[in-house]
Amino acid sequence: MQQRVLARSIILACLLAVVGCDDPVQPDVPSRSLATAGVQASAADKFVNSMAVGTKIGYNSGIYYTAWSSIIRPRLLELGIRHIRERMYKSSTAVARIKDLNVNGGITLMGGCWPENTGSPTDASNCITLANAYGPQTIEAFDGWNEVDNTGSGWATKWVTWQTAMYRAIKGNATWAGKPVLGSSFAHPNSTDAIGNRSAILDNGNQHSYPGGDKVPSGSVGAWTTQWNKIDGGKPDYVTEAGYHTCPTCTNGIGVSLKAQGKYAGRLWFEYFNRGIVRTTWYELIDQGVIGGSERNAADFQIAASVSLLLTMDDIRPMIEGRPAERLARELVPHQPGHTPSVFAT
Repeated sequence: MQQRVLARSIILACLLAVVGCDDPVQPDVPSRSLATAGVQASAADKFVNSMAVGTKIGYNSGIYYTAWSSIIRPRLLELGIRHIRERMYKSSTAVARIKDLNVNGGITLMGGCWPENTGSPTDASNCITLANAYGPQTIEAFDGWNEVDNTGSGWATKWVTWQTAMYRAIKGNATWAGKPVLGSSFAHPNSTDAIGNRSAILDNGNQHSYPGGDKVPSGSVGAWTTQWNKIDGGKPDYVTEAGYHTCPTCTNGIGVSLKAQGKYAGRLWFEYFNRGIVRTTWYELIDQGVIGGSERNAADFQIAASVSLLLTMDDIRPMIEGRPAERLARELVPHQPGHTPSVFAT
């Protein structure tokens, strides 16, 4: 999963990024339609509803497991984020925790479903069994097999076989037929060339359009959309992974500074929303480190800077006020200049 080494806690409020980044990157050139025709105003709520974060609540080790009560659950509930994306698991603990987020925070899951037999992925009945445990109130959409083009030889045949089985299983079930079924994802956009038009076995495309540390947030989504159009026939796309990492020595893409990551996070959600992406998932909520702990870390300063900017914006401020995110921002960035009046349609 490309460029995901250090995706720190990303807060719902890291939306806007109307400012540029001081890091030397290429200019952000808008698409022809945005540049020449303008942008139709949308309700702020619609934009917020397009945002999601990736999680690993199903893991039985690491911070998602050991710090569920002290960090993960309270942070997710207070952020105001409405959607998470991760693989569905059999674990009763994982199921209970995600259902708890739904009951207490209205958070819904884009649930990934992978074949139990990856060598012959013809039986997708496990998708129904898994989804039934979570329930239709919790599951909002079905994500497919993750980055199938990284699974070795014959992956294209496996992609088609599994996508067909998954789509038929879900659409043939009265409980789940109405939920969107995303195409199984790819690690590389050009992998779509091996698949052909499969719009009959998916409802939406499924991008992993990481821009790359040498590009601004809009740097890859256009190419990914073009490639997915070959498969989904122009149906709207979800982005189930995107973001920037801050590792300068990693080999899976260029890392950016914490300052750049903080600015780019908000711009990415906005750029993707403007380009018609149904849901954009920042990967991921937390990887290493915690936010708001007794000792300040890079994640605290990264998020506080973005939130403090958002607090100057009339459309967004009410969504942040009274939350711990506001307190963190006021503490670490007490004198953020500027004011942006309301611009969204109401």
